[in-house]
Formats: sequence, C-alpha cells, structure tokens
Amino acid sequence: MKLTKNHKILLDIAIKNPPNLQSRFYTLDYICRFAQDWDSFIVFSIVNNLVEINAAGWGDKQHTAFYLNETGREYRQIDHLEKAERWKERAYGFVSGVLISVLGGAILKLLLG
Repeated sequence: MKLTKNHKILLDIAIKNPPNLQSRFYTLDYICRFAQDWDSFIVFSIVNNLVEINAAGWGDKQHTAFYLNETGREYRQIDHLEKAERWKERAYGFVSGVLISVLGGAILKLLLG
C-alpha cells in the first residue's frame, strides 16, 4: 500500500480525533478543522484516494462522511511489515544471485575439466 504524505496526515488526524458522527463516521468539514491549510475539496480528494486503496470507505451516497477501515487505522503497522518484507525479498534475491553464480562457476569447472 503506497501512501502519500497527505494520506498519512489525514489518517493521523482521523486516528487522533474521535469520529463526530454516530461514533464511527468523520465528516469532511470536521477533518478540515484539524488540517489548517486544507479545504473540503482537498479532504474529499484525499479521502477518495483512500477509498480507492481500501483504507477508508464512504459513509453515505453523497460522499460527505467517511470511516476508516482496518487498513486505514493500522496503516503504520502495515507499512512497517511491508518494508520488512521488502528487505527480506532483497536479501533472498542477493543470496540467490550469489549461490547461482557460485554454482554456475562450479558446473563450468566440472564440464571444462
């Protein structure tokens, strides 16, 4: 999951502050109060991107309220796990490349005498 700086700011705001509707939903104007430089259009576009990557969902058909799902609430832990997994894959790739090179050299030595 690739999150931009604005995604992370909005998620942090929503996580820090309790929902303002029915103990689950946040309104766009409510989030604007905590983000000084953002208007409701910017918040709408960021939330819309979060919905597309399945970190949030719309609470109504008019797209005036949203909620955070598990991915949005736990984005820091997910990001940490993805980074760790990426480093494991890099290490496996490196070790695999070294072993294939050594094995290939040994096979060539055996075949060429």
